[in-house]
Amino acid sequence: MLQGRTRRLLALVGAAYVAAFLLIGFWPSPVDAPIDGSLGRVLEFLHSVGVPDVVDFRFVERAANVLLFVPVGALTAAQLNRRHWWIALVASIALSGSIELGQALLLPGRNMSWSDILTNSVGAAIGVGITMLVRRRKVGQ
Repeated sequence: MLQGRTRRLLALVGAAYVAAFLLIGFWPSPVDAPIDGSLGRVLEFLHSVGVPDVVDFRFVERAANVLLFVPVGALTAAQLNRRHWWIALVASIALSGSIELGQALLLPGRNMSWSDILTNSVGAAIGVGITMLVRRRKVGQ
């Protein structure tokens, strides 16, 4: 487990990251709405140079959900004892579910998405796994 200033710094970074996440999650309209046209043009270009059609808006959205939750899982796991890694995963999934439920209940312009919860959970699991691998490597040194 981390000690002292490093632990406090990571806690601060994690809190800021979660605050930003909540802002994005509870923004009245989907935060990617302003870039839909630009992303469409980028995807058209990518397809024209040989990127497979499977790389579409849905793919980008899901990949973004995974990538955005990697730090949540990693920073949460870094705060816990190695044996309690699973708490970081459960807390990350709960955060994702809470955001999605909040969108469904509080924001008429937003929709709850089970696939978002799944992809966020995958990202959190990757983050927890990275933290555990880093810890294992440090113990082995």
